Amino acid sequence: MRFPASIIAFILGLLMAGIGVGLLTVWASDEVPTAQSEEVQDAPLTVISDEIVDPGAERDEFTINAEGEYTIALARTQDIEAWVGDAAHVTIGAVQEGADDAPSTIETQFTEGEATVPDPSGSDLWAVTETIEGDLRYRWSAPDDSGEWSLLIFRDGEEPAPSAVTVELPEEEDSPLGTVLIVIGSLLILVAIFLLYRALVARRRAGGIQQGGVQTSATHDSTPVAATGVTTATGAAAASGPTDTTAEDEMTQTEGRPERADRQDSQHDRVDRQDIDPADEELTGTLGSISTTESTRDAQDPDTTEEGRTWRSRSVATAAALALALSPAVLLADAENAAEDPAEDESAQTEDVEAEEVEAEEGEDAGYSVLLESQLQGIVDDIAETTAAADAEFNAELLSPRVSENAAEVRELTYRNHEIDEDVTPDAIGTEILSAAVTSATDFPRQAVVITQDADAEIPQVLVIEQKSPRENYELIQAVLMVPGTEFPAIAAEDGGAEPVDPDNEDARFAANHAMERVAVYLNNREYYFGMNVEDNAYIEDLQAYQEELSESAEDLSISYTRPSIEEGSTAMRLPDGSVIAVGSFDSTTQLRPEDGASINLSGVTAELAGTESITDDVDIVNRESMILHIPAEDDEKVVVLGVHDIVNEVNTLD
Repeated sequence: MRFPASIIAFILGLLMAGIGVGLLTVWASDEVPTAQSEEVQDAPLTVISDEIVDPGAERDEFTINAEGEYTIALARTQDIEAWVGDAAHVTIGAVQEGADDAPSTIETQFTEGEATVPDPSGSDLWAVTETIEGDLRYRWSAPDDSGEWSLLIFRDGEEPAPSAVTVELPEEEDSPLGTVLIVIGSLLILVAIFLLYRALVARRRAGGIQQGGVQTSATHDSTPVAATGVTTATGAAAASGPTDTTAEDEMTQTEGRPERADRQDSQHDRVDRQDIDPADEELTGTLGSISTTESTRDAQDPDTTEEGRTWRSRSVATAAALALALSPAVLLADAENAAEDPAEDESAQTEDVEAEEVEAEEGEDAGYSVLLESQLQGIVDDIAETTAAADAEFNAELLSPRVSENAAEVRELTYRNHEIDEDVTPDAIGTEILSAAVTSATDFPRQAVVITQDADAEIPQVLVIEQKSPRENYELIQAVLMVPGTEFPAIAAEDGGAEPVDPDNEDARFAANHAMERVAVYLNNREYYFGMNVEDNAYIEDLQAYQEELSESAEDLSISYTRPSIEEGSTAMRLPDGSVIAVGSFDSTTQLRPEDGASINLSGVTAELAGTESITDDVDIVNRESMILHIPAEDDEKVVVLGVHDIVNEVNTLD
């Protein structure tokens, strides 16, 4: 009966498991539970926070339901909040699970404010932008783990932005019937395997018994000499009756207990083997050898005895039961993400929270750049494109809105002087970023110092860019070629840790304004005391040597230099190592005073601006100068002049 039972159990198990799988897959409901944002007033901006996604619940996608064309921008939450400011907007937050039978919803809030805003497209604050049309299934993916990220949805700043969002929720099983059927079916399949094994064991045992009975019968029939031998050894009186009676008894016992008779005959064969007829030695020996091996194994190996076979059967059953206990659990864990022990789960969550808190604190201490590398590269590319267009036309009006302050003034002077002297040309803005110190401060204005190099230039240049307010883009405010032989700290754009400082505070060895003014004086006077704090370089040596030679060669001419205090102050940024980058610009005056009726010969730009090539009156030549310094943090280190640029601004004659 074991064979039919195993087949029936196997078929029933497959059937039940198949039905269970079907209930969980093919016949499962196609309806997907969703949560939708609430209907609110229209606004020009919609903000979606990262609370809408929940990676732990495998919910990192949502759908923006909209008609027509619109733009989505990914940016840090603080940047989006800064840009939105006082504008009317809709904020979409976390999913709220419905109580009882109430549907789940998405937190939606309308904030009153400006009904229209400037077009947000093209802002430097956005890390990624995409313009699409119609519904969009969006998978949340932040560029990095620095700070919180959000999405801003808009059209043109005037039309209402889409604000309808749908989130798919994890499906809940209506009934555990499918899982129960899979488990029961698995049990039946294992039971079928167990019954099949028992049936095979029983058949093997029955075959062994039948083989042993034939061997015993053959031994009795073919060895009459052994019986005679026994009779002869015990005497004639005992050989007549008892021998026949014993044979009949043995036959009776053999029929009643075949296994025991088999063992007795086997032992009998081994004891009386010496009396076997030599003619039957080969056949009898072969049978005896097989029998002896099996008997010895039965006596020594517990797996082949009745007790051993029972033990082995129980072991297989135990192993099968263990496999059955583990397999469904693993299957259900993979298929349904079964929760672990509540205590362990709570402990794991606690550890995760602690780890996140520690990591956040470390990130806050280290700071992070307010610009991604891709953002900074895009800004530099845009500035380079703008300046290249203006340089091609020598038109300062084309510099807006990417170039302002001193950088714009210097380029405008360059364009003017180019009309006088074609050899005067502006330095192209390079786009290859070699190093960058970007502020980690989130307030405005924001600044960054960037070292770039043009493909056709041999010397890198230092750019200072600034974003004055959230709705304005970064502008180039300083651009100075580096002095050959100087070095700038190697800083990646996203390293962070840089921050603007007050140029009048001694955040490094010297305050930025103090160092800027003292270095400017030292450039024209080798004997000035502050020179002991300045690192020598080729530019300073050549400049001082030229000025000294000019003064010595002009016997009837007195030359002096004055530099007023920096009224507007310099721009200063502290780097992660504690040193400070100071950038400033000012007008320096070269005073030419002829003696005893001597004349001053002018040429080029100065002659054109003075209106004459020779003059006997006093002359003041005013140059616009820009300078960048690296002020060390340690007292035993010196200030490095990274870059200096000057251009003739005006020539004044004094009667």
